Amino acid sequence: MVNLEEDLEKKLKELESRRKTLALGELEFKEGEKILDQEEKSIRKEMSLQEKEVAENKKIGQMEQKWNSLFGAVRENPAAAAFYVIAVVAIILMAIYLRTTMLKFWGFYEPDDFYHFSVIRAALNNGFIIPENLSISGWPVSTIITEPHGLYWVTLLPYFFLRFAGISYYNVMRYISVVFGLLDILGAYLLARFISKDKFFLLLVIALVALSSGDAARTSALIYRGDGFVTIFLILSLVSFIYLFKSKTTKERILFALAAAISLSLANFVWNGAPFVTLIFLLSSLIMMLYSFVGGKVESLKTSGYLILSLLVWYLLVNLMMFTGQIHPGSQVLTSSSFILVLAMFSIGWLVSYYLITNDFLKTTSSRSAFAFFIALLSFVALYVFVPNTVNNIIINNGVIVTNSFSATIQELTPPTYNFLFASFGYMLYSSPMSILMTMPAVLFQNVSPQSFMRTALDMIIWFFMILCFIPYFFMKVYDTKGFLGGNARVRFGADVTMIVLSVYFATTGFLQIYAIRFNSLVAVPLAIFGAYTIYWLILYVKNLEISRLAGPVALFAVSTILLYSIVSSTYGNSPEMLILIAALSGIFAYGAYKLEGLYGNRMLSSFAIVAILLFTVSYFDIISSSAVYPADSMNPSLYSAMGWLKNNSATNSVVLTLWPDGSVVEGVANRTSVMDSVGSQNAQKSDIFAAWLFNSSSDPGFIANKLISNPNYLVVRYVWLLGESVGIFQESGLNTSTEAQYAFAPLLRFNETANATQETLIFSNGQPGTGAINAVTEIRRNNSVISYLEEGPGRISPFSYIAFSNMNTGNYSIVPQTAFNVTNHQTLLIQYSDVPNPNFPLNVTSAIILAPGIAQSNMVKFLYFCGISSCIWNNNYASLKLVYANTDTKIFRIVYNSTS
Repeated sequence: MVNLEEDLEKKLKELESRRKTLALGELEFKEGEKILDQEEKSIRKEMSLQEKEVAENKKIGQMEQKWNSLFGAVRENPAAAAFYVIAVVAIILMAIYLRTTMLKFWGFYEPDDFYHFSVIRAALNNGFIIPENLSISGWPVSTIITEPHGLYWVTLLPYFFLRFAGISYYNVMRYISVVFGLLDILGAYLLARFISKDKFFLLLVIALVALSSGDAARTSALIYRGDGFVTIFLILSLVSFIYLFKSKTTKERILFALAAAISLSLANFVWNGAPFVTLIFLLSSLIMMLYSFVGGKVESLKTSGYLILSLLVWYLLVNLMMFTGQIHPGSQVLTSSSFILVLAMFSIGWLVSYYLITNDFLKTTSSRSAFAFFIALLSFVALYVFVPNTVNNIIINNGVIVTNSFSATIQELTPPTYNFLFASFGYMLYSSPMSILMTMPAVLFQNVSPQSFMRTALDMIIWFFMILCFIPYFFMKVYDTKGFLGGNARVRFGADVTMIVLSVYFATTGFLQIYAIRFNSLVAVPLAIFGAYTIYWLILYVKNLEISRLAGPVALFAVSTILLYSIVSSTYGNSPEMLILIAALSGIFAYGAYKLEGLYGNRMLSSFAIVAILLFTVSYFDIISSSAVYPADSMNPSLYSAMGWLKNNSATNSVVLTLWPDGSVVEGVANRTSVMDSVGSQNAQKSDIFAAWLFNSSSDPGFIANKLISNPNYLVVRYVWLLGESVGIFQESGLNTSTEAQYAFAPLLRFNETANATQETLIFSNGQPGTGAINAVTEIRRNNSVISYLEEGPGRISPFSYIAFSNMNTGNYSIVPQTAFNVTNHQTLLIQYSDVPNPNFPLNVTSAIILAPGIAQSNMVKFLYFCGISSCIWNNNYASLKLVYANTDTKIFRIVYNSTS
């Protein structure tokens, strides 16, 4: 009986225990069900946004649907639409304004443009057919035109129609880059719409491109460059790339594959540096294929096969252009037969990947990742073995890394300084982690030679970390409603074709920008898109947080204080009082935004204010920098006047010897043959021996008798060679850097003159009194004796060895040796004066320079200061110089050969 009761009690306890367990399970089930309900609600909310968009699209026609996919819905609030249109028009007008400030100058921005002008002139004289050689470029053999013909058809095609309206090809050349600047803005808009259709984001993108001095550096009036024309074709190829993966039918995919190929080939048609464009497309294709394979996305991997079609058609089109003479053979890498090997390996990789994934050989993500890594490594090794020079040629032949003394003197091939980057992009440099890292080499490695292995390695390390910064953007998703900041930001991983393409675009152009300043226009568009997206996503993410009402005004206060103070201090200088005043005004501004946001329940006011301040600051510095830009290589009206004289007073078959940048101006303005120029015959052989001749102290006739120079008729020299370009010429001359001190000089910019009955005293200085400035004193006695010395301190002087006077109008000169002192400093004080009377001084001194012994005895100084109408120091048994023209910038000599020469 007892046992029975114990058994029953035991069973009751078991039932009670099971009941408790069941209750606990029910509780866990309810909590789990609650979590699932929340997740389902969140997912359905995100789905509803997309379903709403699909439902809206079903209500409109097919044509309107295609229009909306490019330029946004036309059915929206009229007031919002009007604001959007007004904002777009204002941005475009600002873009045009910033790109036309140089129209006040005559001619073009840089010497290269005058060469291109000469080619276009030759084509028009040849019935719109671009000749194979430019007859006035190079001597004694005219050089082949190696630029792609599309660079010239950019002008010739619109001029063919505009000539009937009386518009000259000269003006078409001057303005056409502005048109391509506007096309860059349009292209950035088309790319950005793949990320989000929010009009705030799109306005921010086009504003950052429009206000980018980096983009304007290649798309402003007076600038005529292939890298300014290529961006829109690159963008169109990437747009076609993205649409290819969004297409649903085979027909659409083939059409977009062909469109991408045509756009890529047009990039080659306008610029010899277009292999970078192809590289961006190729890398995007490779990464998209790897992503599809590793992720097990069969349809996406299948679509990747159409990219092979694009690259094959591009290769055939480019080689057709080379066969027909539109692109000079050998001028562009990636177009040779070695590219077939690259394409073959790409095709094999795609076929193997597609076979493996469709037959379920590699079922896990980890196994596919390991296989992809192995194949990528094997492909790299194979390419290095079979075509090791391909990538090397892309980098070196297109001027990314400076490799010799001649290219080191071409400023656009040098790595950018931080000041250059800030002038190009302003505060946009701080709009994304990638753009910040892009500035690091310019900040950290400026003292490291760009030709050193260390600089290259350090730049590569920075670039590697820059690539890692793209990873967060694959988690930054926005589900939008096409309004103004009406979207919802989420942290969700979801790599897609758009972000992959844009990441490769920025990473590649950012790499180029790290190594050379010439690529600032190429990186401008992806920098603007990522910068705008960073600002846009953060605003959307913060807006739903409780802290957002306070965070917005605080950020507004910080941004307005920093940026407005930077503007004020750049104009009025730094002062604590000014900082306090700006901070107080910013505080009032931020507090007002805080109260208005609370009053109207709208937390977007601070965001709009912050962005407005950012854009205002960027435009402010852009206006300042653009208004201060002058044509390159010190081109000015005096130089053009000299070229006009040469054109009107020399035989049409005359040959002119001058520095290679000025050679293009000779060809373009004077229409005369130049021994060397900045494009067609910027031959390092000629440039180096010419520079050596300029720094030579003897009148050696061997240079002009050289078969590469071959007895030119005229010599054109410019004062800017000494005062502005002597460092570059010294590098080209090949002189040992240990002798550089012998070729130093110091311009003396400040001048004072006194006179009495016994002497005239000239005092020159290179700075303000009391700042450690150099003072040079010259005493001209009434008995015609001259004393000249440096003041080194109280009671201490350093006498010059020679005092030289040069008449800038006639070139006449006198050189007086120092006789008053037994010891001299071996230097020469050169004083240049003008015949034009100056009412304030007895002698109208225009400049003074202290010259070290080497530069004082150089041919360059002889040509500029000691060769005039009546006599010339430079003379030999082979030829002599006769001054035929002189102005404040340029001297022109006719080279007179002896009868026995």
